[in-house]
Amino acid sequence: MAGSKKAGKWAKSDNYAKFKTGYIALQYHGSSLWFKNIKVKPLK
Repeated sequence: MAGSKKAGKWAKSDNYAKFKTGYIALQYHGSSLWFKNIKVKPLK
């Protein structure tokens, strides 16, 4: 993943992968969508 930022749509984003903690956002693009029982665990 280290080299993919330069070639992708995030190439001009200075804050990409900068923060190690923060919020998680869930989004949709106009179609039907449901979220239920979402659990987030820290990685080891």
